[in-house]
Amino acid sequence: MSMLITDDVFIAFLEAAQFEDGQLPLGAAINPSQVARTAGLDVTVVHACVERLIADGLGHASQDDPNGFQIDDARVRFTLHRLQRRATKSEQGSVYNIQIENSTIAAFSAGERAGASGTANVPTGSFLQNQRASNLSPAPRGTPAHGTQDLRAAGEPDIDFAILTAIEVERRAVCAAFGLTEKDRVKKGGRWYWRGKLPLRGGDSYEIVVAQPVDMGQVEAAILASDVIRHWSPNAALLVGIAASTDPNKVKHGDIVVGKSVWYYEHGKVTPEGTKPQPEMIPADAALLKHFVGMANWGGTVPVKRPDRKRSGTKVHLGVIASGEKVIANAAVRDEIASGHRKILAVEMEGYGFSRAVWESFERVHHLDIRGICDDASSSKGDRWHKYAAAAAAEFAKHFLLDRPITPTRKPYGNSPFRPAQ
Repeated sequence: MSMLITDDVFIAFLEAAQFEDGQLPLGAAINPSQVARTAGLDVTVVHACVERLIADGLGHASQDDPNGFQIDDARVRFTLHRLQRRATKSEQGSVYNIQIENSTIAAFSAGERAGASGTANVPTGSFLQNQRASNLSPAPRGTPAHGTQDLRAAGEPDIDFAILTAIEVERRAVCAAFGLTEKDRVKKGGRWYWRGKLPLRGGDSYEIVVAQPVDMGQVEAAILASDVIRHWSPNAALLVGIAASTDPNKVKHGDIVVGKSVWYYEHGKVTPEGTKPQPEMIPADAALLKHFVGMANWGGTVPVKRPDRKRSGTKVHLGVIASGEKVIANAAVRDEIASGHRKILAVEMEGYGFSRAVWESFERVHHLDIRGICDDASSSKGDRWHKYAAAAAAEFAKHFLLDRPITPTRKPYGNSPFRPAQ
């Protein structure tokens, strides 16, 4: 049988669990019955919330107490912050479907709590206490959770997509594709961003922000991704730019590679017998990948002339993108990297830092790496294809967004203070 757990119920559960955890000795298991009393929830609902907690990676079942569970306090704090913000986007909140065995409760809503007995003290001014007083009405925007800081201005629109780039030619291509100019610059935390919106069918729109780091490379990409998430809390993030082909016979200059996964090949152990590789793979967001597989065909139109003077020829490939720390201009080294995984189609220098930062963040951000091919990583590589490849990646990214891979956070775009992209 299914139980529907709304965000406001899950928030009440998380805060009660966090409160109870603070009253216990280090490493002790939290008792679901006590959480039910603290939160004013039915114990069956609490068990459903525990299932969601474990599924979301916010905690785990106790090994010592078969009925208890433990939480990851830091992840719970940031998840609370995210959910409180998201609660303002609809009166219903999002719904999480939990399978409950041997339960006679088919559904549970905020106004239909039953079966909980007893009361418990909760922190003064906590979200749980405030929600009790207001019958679980959504928390106002900008209310930080447990000391975290929301760096967006009050009333500022939520960001649907953050588009990250590594170098100027990539950022200029993205801004051109989305109709952003110097008038759209916004400064936060010492960084310049380009803010705008992308109108969609039916009067909806995506709120977007574009960013570029000081320099290219994994560390810069990771820092930029972390800053973007901290400054804007986007729903999704794309890394859009150029890369080298690792299979020149299949993936040509000007083609697009969408990263199913990012393959970081630099890790390893140096021994007297040689280096033993220890690559790491980070998968792209499943929801974005699923949408890509069934999305509308792209016509391949790029507003930049191809260096080879061909009228068309751009193809889109789905595969693994290798990511390292060095510019590769040696065909033998390129082939050695590509031999690490049979699905590798491209190689670049920022995908791992970007993906790792997003994956490690406490915000649940969808992410995807989109690359235009500018060379073949051989000794003959140069900058001749940079502008076209960057423009191709940017135009494809725009096409991908116009196909609505995720639900926009705002409806109609006329309510936003930022002008729509052309």
